[in-house]
Order: sequence, then structure tokens, then C-alpha cells
Amino acid sequence: MPPKQRGEELKKIIKSVRDGTFEYDSKEPVKTDWAQYDQAQIYEMVNYLNNIRDLVNLACKRIKERTPPRKR
Repeated sequence: MPPKQRGEELKKIIKSVRDGTFEYDSKEPVKTDWAQYDQAQIYEMVNYLNNIRDLVNLACKRIKERTPPRKR
């Protein structure tokens, strides 16, 4: 669909929503399992922190390989 037609279609939809003539079939709200959501967030944070640790360890190793040893 060309951009001009999309714009016209969007204008029609907006007008029908404002007029109250837009037909919309509402859905029942989804029940959220908050315990499962919380657990998923915890696992996500654990993975995030593990990735940061691995990247820092890799960077430290690369820096040590490039840096000549200090003389005492």
C-alpha cells in the first residue's frame, strides 16, 4: 500500500475511533502469574551479572597479556 493510502486509511480509523463507530472486540484480561514473573526476572539478572563477570574477566586477561611485567 502506498504511503498516501496508508495515511488516508489511518485518518479514517482515527476518525471512527473519535466518533465511537470503530468496531473493536475486546479481550478478557490475561491473568499474570507474578511469582513466575518474579522468578524470571531473578534468572535474567543472574544471567546479566554472569555475563558482566565473564566480560570483565576476559578484559582483565587481555590487559594482562598485553602489559609487560613490572620490574621490581
